[in-house]
Order: sequence, then structure tokens, then C-alpha cells
Amino acid sequence: MAAPYAWLVHSHGENNGNHTFSSITSPEESHFRRFPHSRHEKFWVSCNDGWSLSSDADHRHFFLWNIVQQKKITLPPLMNNFRGYISHCTLTSPPTKPDCTILLSATDTPLIFCLHLGDVVLNCDRGLGDRQWIEINYTDEVIKRLNNNLEIITPLRVFSCNGGLYAQTRFSRLLLIEKLDPSYGRLVLKSLRLSFPGAPDIFEPEVRGFLAEFQGKIYWILFRFGVVKEDEEVIDVDVHGLDLSKMVWKRIEHAPDLVFFVHETSSFCCRAIEPEIHGNRIYFSSNKILCSYHIGDKTLSAKSLHLPEIMSPYSSFWIMPDQSIRDESREEKIKGASEISNVAVKKSEEEETKDGSYLPFDIAEKVADFVDDFVDFLHLRASHSVFRSIPIPRHLNKTTPSLYSPWLILQRDCVWSMIDTVCRDSYFIKLPNPPLSISTLCFARKGWLLMSGRLFSSHLFNPFTRQLVPFPKKSSSLDGRRLSRSFMAFSDYPSPDCLALEVNKFCDEHFEICCARLCDGDRWRRILFPSRDEQFQFYDNHPVFFRGEFYILGHCGKLVAVKFRQNGAISWNVFRPEKPCSYQQNFLVECNGQLWGVFVGRFGERVGVFEFKAAENAWRRIENLGNCTIFISRCSSVAAMPRIPGMENRIYFPRFCGETGYDVVFYSLETNKFHSCGTKDSEVDFCGTRELLNAAWIQPAYAPCCYICLPKLLISL
Repeated sequence: MAAPYAWLVHSHGENNGNHTFSSITSPEESHFRRFPHSRHEKFWVSCNDGWSLSSDADHRHFFLWNIVQQKKITLPPLMNNFRGYISHCTLTSPPTKPDCTILLSATDTPLIFCLHLGDVVLNCDRGLGDRQWIEINYTDEVIKRLNNNLEIITPLRVFSCNGGLYAQTRFSRLLLIEKLDPSYGRLVLKSLRLSFPGAPDIFEPEVRGFLAEFQGKIYWILFRFGVVKEDEEVIDVDVHGLDLSKMVWKRIEHAPDLVFFVHETSSFCCRAIEPEIHGNRIYFSSNKILCSYHIGDKTLSAKSLHLPEIMSPYSSFWIMPDQSIRDESREEKIKGASEISNVAVKKSEEEETKDGSYLPFDIAEKVADFVDDFVDFLHLRASHSVFRSIPIPRHLNKTTPSLYSPWLILQRDCVWSMIDTVCRDSYFIKLPNPPLSISTLCFARKGWLLMSGRLFSSHLFNPFTRQLVPFPKKSSSLDGRRLSRSFMAFSDYPSPDCLALEVNKFCDEHFEICCARLCDGDRWRRILFPSRDEQFQFYDNHPVFFRGEFYILGHCGKLVAVKFRQNGAISWNVFRPEKPCSYQQNFLVECNGQLWGVFVGRFGERVGVFEFKAAENAWRRIENLGNCTIFISRCSSVAAMPRIPGMENRIYFPRFCGETGYDVVFYSLETNKFHSCGTKDSEVDFCGTRELLNAAWIQPAYAPCCYICLPKLLISL
């Protein structure tokens, strides 16, 4: 336990007296210990010097426990007249500090319980004497500062940062606790007029936020989970840092010096210590699985923990046993996007201008005409800013379609990464100024991307030809409901008859279906889909345009077919076939006039492909894809005839092997196993791969052919 990195501790057995330790460096190993004196039910706060705060099952008796020193301090019980439960706890400083104070937030009543430890923990033989918890009611103070009675419905979440105390309200507004006076049972609040980015409310269980503090900075980690709540499948992660001097949240895209450890009761951040603790990581656990999210790559990894003796129920928490964590600064080893690419822009446009390396556009255009390979042209674009302004030469139009398979594209702020999974190379495309630089990638189809931006705007964008096609702007969300998630798709190339569909999920479990046509030019038509009445639950994937209708695959294999009629009316039909198999993820794809569903079990334990027969209202298993290949992701799924021999009868995932690199993972229907493009015929452990979140498959073969004349719709970039 002297190692300077965090341990994941599982408390189990009779009275939770057994403890199994798992290391992030060797998750395949575990260490068993038994501490009979540490009988508790729930861990609340873990400190980085080995101390933890825990309680009994009734939330009446709390304990301080040091797992390294194996010492326990019993705290006084809560008041006898308190009949509620505790929802959140915090320590203002480590228990080894004489100014340490413990704050408990009640669940169903606006109360905070306060206890000052003083120097008791410095000498564990001393008792707490007659010290008691101080009760503080914050009702009047919250109403006074926020002028909102609804803010006191649920408890304040109090946390400590840089010697100050802050609180998060029901609607995720941030308050400063200017004064805490336990002797008089009162506190003074100040509204900072700041909210947590994308924070959920009590009606949004699929979104969960976690707070962490490090060196005087507050971090907000936001997880989005799939709709199948029992699986808790992570589909998106966002990290923001709060600049307390400017009171501004900033998205964290790269944190090579930091590592986060997240748990439902407490989260913390520390400095990376190579090679034991890698930076740019967020560690968390789920159902005996150790998960790691790479902030820079936006990839999610999972490894099985070796926990043979643990049976449900059990609890787990993070502990940092060594208090000598090195805090010194170290030079960044990896900078920006160059970490994830072997082809990158080495100089910015400003730098190129300053060093005098000016290249006239007409000369650059003539140089590009000599390039006879599409990939070589992308390398040329990355070499100088002037080449990034040149459209794809027309002589590549005829050669490109027969050479390449779909690529993965991922948005990182104002830059897109494009990954060639065959050559295992990556490229960058800098997004143009607004609207695209502030838009989110939602869907991809045949070389075009569907982007959703702020102010309810949507655009089609071709990253190869730089063409931009705007859809009509949408009005605000229906009835002012809070939007939880949206899924989008479009029908085909951006001709005037091109249709776009958007499915918006709201926190009250209703769904809004919106549809627009490019030639309409004025508005989106929409309906409120009665999900509960129709017994249909949307899943976390994109719709598919098939035979003039948009098909949406839901939970348990059910489908909805949405049709946009010429008169502007929207109709739908619900199909309820029998669930084809047990699965965690599902994807819908069109192939050669057929509608296929790909169903993937938890951590890849099974993969099945089924064809949907609308006339029979049933799924029929497909044992062999023939000459077809499927590429699946949440933002887009593609079925195509592979141009490279040996790729047929496979399902490609947005997953890679190893800690770095782009050896894409595929499932072979011939071997019924997972493999990697970089490991030839060797089998791959699906659980040990990295999943690229929010990536889409794009077909570059179609991009050069998309010179469609739409003079009134295209915007010059």
C-alpha cells in the first residue's frame, strides 16, 4: 500500500469486513485484506492521504477510517429527531489538518450538518468529548440570494476548493459560501451567476456530473449514459475547468499532467506520475470493470478486474494511500493533436506568414494538379495553409472511388481528425469559422456530414470539397422542455429534395420528431411522439433512410418508420418484432435494399446481424454477409462492398488495439471472433480495446463526385 497511485477498494463480505484491492497498473491482479474494525456500509469521501469517511446503513453513525494506518475514529451520531438520509458529504481539508470540518447534506430537507474536528485526528487516542453535529437550515438564505423557491427542493452539494467553500444547487447553479458559522447555525451565500456546463436535473438520470478539485481549480466531469440504465454504458464524456479569477468554464481537451478518479460518492484529481499513472485519463469502475477515458483521444478503454471472491452486494471506492504524491511541474511530453496523428500541420498560418514562406495560390494550385493520389493530396493539404484552400483536383474524381474504404472522422473543437483504418494514418482538417466551428457532428452519409449548431441551426458539410449547405433554422424546443439528447440523419446528397430528420429526447421521456426539406427554406415540421403510449423507447443511435422513410431502431429491437409527405404532414408506423437476442448496443444499416440490425452484447460477448422483415414484423438472423462489409458507430453506420480483398464478411467497430495507434478492431462472421487489422489473424480481447466515442464513418470515395449545382444553397468557404 505504499505505492504512490490510487487503489480501487472493494468492500464486501459480512459487515463489509473484507476488502479487495485492485491496482490501475495491474487490474488483472487483486490483493485481499480483512479489517474487522471497519464495518460500514457506504463510503462518502476519500482523501489522498489514506483517510475515508463512511457511514452505517441508516446514515446515522459516521466514521473516519485510515486504510494505511488501520485506524478508526468514531464520530458522534446525528440528532435523534433527524429521520432523513444524507446525500452528500465533504471535508474542508484532510483529516490530518487541525482546521478540518465535515459537512453533511440531507436528502429531503434543506439541512446541512457541520462538525469541526480540530486536532482530534492528529492524536487518534483522543476522543471527541461532547462535540455534536451542528444543524444549519439554509432555506431563507437560498431564497434570498436566488429568489427561487424551487432551488431548495433538493440538497445543496457543498465542496471545498483552495480554502473556500462552494455549493451546487438543484438547477446546477454555483454559489459561494462566504461565511459558515456553526456556533450560530447559519451560513451566508453569494450567487456567482454561473451554472455547471450541461449539468443534469433530477429528471435526467442518463447524465451524471462529478466534481474534482486540484491546486485551486474546480473540474466538472460530465458522463452521458445509454438509455439501458442497468448497463450504464458510457457514450460521451466532457471535462470542464473553472477559472475562479474570471469565473468562466473552459472545456478541457488535453490534460497530460492530470489524472482523475471518479466515483459516485467522491472524486479527486492528482498529478500524473509516469509510468504508474498516465496523464490525460479519467478512471472509474462499473460492475467489476475498470474503465479509463482518454481526454485527448476521446477513447474509452475497459479491462476486467480480477475479483473472484466478491459476490453482490458490495461497495467500492478509490483511495490514495501515499500522501507524498509528487506535485512538481513537468514539461509536457505531448502537445495538442500531434499526439494522435503522424500527419499534422507543423506551423500555423500566422507562423507561416511571419517566416516569409508565402506561396501564391496559383502556383499551389498547379502543384496540386501533379498529385495523382488522393491520400497524397491530403498530405499536401497538411503541409501548408494555402493548400488547405484548394479543392480536390478534378482528375482525382475518377481514381478515388475505386481505392478507399470508409474512414473514421472525429471532431475535436475546431479541428477534425480523419482516420484511414486501412493505412492506419490520421489527418486533420481545420473547421471553418462559424457556423461549423461551433457545431456538433451528428450524422455522416456518402461523404457529407450533418452538423447541428447553436441557435437551432443545421448544416450539411462536405469536408473534402468544403461545400456547406444550410437547412432551415428550427424554433426553440417544444413547449420549453429541457432537451436531453438528439439524433439526426438525412436522406441523400444535398439536392433540393434532400430530407433531414431530427429526433429530440426530453427529460420527461417524450420525443419530438422534426423533419425539413432543403427546398422548403422556411421551417421544420414537427410532432410530439407519444413514447409511453406507443411502448417505444428510442435507443442511442442514428436513424436510417430506407425506401423513402426514416427508420429508427429502439429498445428491445422495436422500430419506428417516419414518413415525410409532400403536403408537409408527418406520419409514422411502429413495428414491435420479438427481441432478436440479448444485447447492449444496437445499430441500424441499409445494405443492398435490405434493412439490417447489428446487435452487440455487453463487452462484445456476442455479435449478431439480423435482417428486418417488415411484412413479417420479425428479425431474421444473417449468418454470412457475403461480399459485404459493415462499419458501425453511433453517428453513422455503413454497409459497402469492400475495395480491398479480405475485408468482406466483417463488422468494423470504432475501436482500436493497444494504448496508442489505429489498429482498428473488427468482428469476423467467419471465425465468430474479434480481430485487429494490425495483428493479422490473431484474436483480440474486445474488453481490452479502446472505443472512439462520437466518431462517424465517412466514405471519402463519394466526396469528389459531389459537385452538385446548388448556387442558391452553397456557401463559399
